[in-house]
Amino acid sequence: MNLKDGKYQTGKHIVEELQKFPDENLSKKQVQQFLRIVNNLKDFIPKISKFTNPLRKIFKKDSPLWNARQTQAVKKLKEELQNLPPLQIPSEGKRILQTDKSDKY
Repeated sequence: MNLKDGKYQTGKHIVEELQKFPDENLSKKQVQQFLRIVNNLKDFIPKISKFTNPLRKIFKKDSPLWNARQTQAVKKLKEELQNLPPLQIPSEGKRILQTDKSDKY
């Protein structure tokens, strides 16, 4: 992570590493490595679980190894990672509360 002018941003080397992964037919070990790196960037990608869920299904018992949904998920994550905005560090005294509205407890 790079910190500059009260903002932090991912290092370009992290995005470059993710781009090296193939788009399709990743082994379970490759998917684990890919998700481990992506998970470190979760603050930068809104609704990241929408993109990672198809990849996590590979680890379920009796699941098919690879299909088009996983390929699409890898491509979409790589695309999202190309233009990550820097995140602003809140100034002192200001607090940010982010909630997920739900009627269920």
